[in-house]
Amino acid sequence: EKKITIKVVPKTPKIKRVSAPGKRTLSAFWVKDKAADGYQIQFCLKKNFRKGVIDRPLKKSKSSIRLQRLKRGKKYYVRLRSYKKVGKVKFYSKWSSVKQVKIK
Repeated sequence: EKKITIKVVPKTPKIKRVSAPGKRTLSAFWVKDKAADGYQIQFCLKKNFRKGVIDRPLKKSKSSIRLQRLKRGKKYYVRLRSYKKVGKVKFYSKWSSVKQVKIK
């Protein structure tokens, strides 16, 4: 009897665009991954995501998010990763490339 271990890692998601449609508002859009069970998105004022990170878990049905009440005139950096759930364990993909937007 042989035991086989399979590691399930979803594809790295791609952010289509990030925009600032209104005052103190940010919108992010990405390409859906049918194999993923959900997403994790992060927003930050720092490019390296070391401090002050806003973190949001998202359902797999989502392909966009809108954040409000952000700091005016500041640059926000956005990144995204998908996950696949196997039992109680979540396997995460690599982070997407970082996009930036200046808030109005």
